[in-house]
Amino acid sequence: MSFFIYLATETDLPELTEVMIAALANEPCWQGMKGTWTPQEEYSFTFEMLRSTMANGFKVGGYKCWKVVDENK
Repeated sequence: MSFFIYLATETDLPELTEVMIAALANEPCWQGMKGTWTPQEEYSFTFEMLRSTMANGFKVGGYKCWKVVDENK
């Protein structure tokens, strides 16, 4: 197996958003924070949060997003 780590770009945001939502599906703090959001509201919030922090890079509150890719698929 060959896995590679790449810096994510804005074109990766839809997939990153779906992964983050799935990863937080059973996380109590996230569930409490989102309250009664619809799935679309949760998606929109998560997408925009990732987009804005990705755009800020290493500025205050920003971070770089990375993706792991299985090159054998």
